[in-house]
Amino acid sequence: MTSTRQLSDKVRTELLDQIPSGWASQAACAASGLDPDAWFTEPGEHAWSAARAVCWSCPVRQPCLASALARTESGLWGGYSEAQRATARSALTEGVPVSLVLQLGETTGRAA
Repeated sequence: MTSTRQLSDKVRTELLDQIPSGWASQAACAASGLDPDAWFTEPGEHAWSAARAVCWSCPVRQPCLASALARTESGLWGGYSEAQRATARSALTEGVPVSLVLQLGETTGRAA
């Protein structure tokens, strides 16, 4: 079951500290040529899968994910769906370190 608790100020600050200034200008999605709506389709749709593949090759995937976790964004961010980010946010509220949550995607997020 996913927690509905809010992130603590400390965790939110740790997430925001992972986001370098100007990171979005390096994002692969900006230069992908895909329709921007692809990041806001349903998981499993062809456009979503194509967008997710772009995320996994992105040099700023972790700052993107940190941004979405800190700000509760909609759509696909950092290669994670909204449901996957809710699970990650729940882990953060339960005390899992920010660094671990951001690194877990490197080994587990691609298959989800």
